[in-house]
Amino acid sequence: GVALDDALDAAAVAWSARRAAEGRAEPLAEGEQRDGDRRVAIWV
Repeated sequence: GVALDDALDAAAVAWSARRAAEGRAEPLAEGEQRDGDRRVAIWV
């Protein structure tokens, strides 16, 4: 549902920002970034 998608998106953004802040952010293709963020968001 929309609420779940919003929650996953928020978690993905927070995770990406944390990674960037820790200096471990790596550029990925858009598809890989999306999939990676989604997978991590589920476990956060």
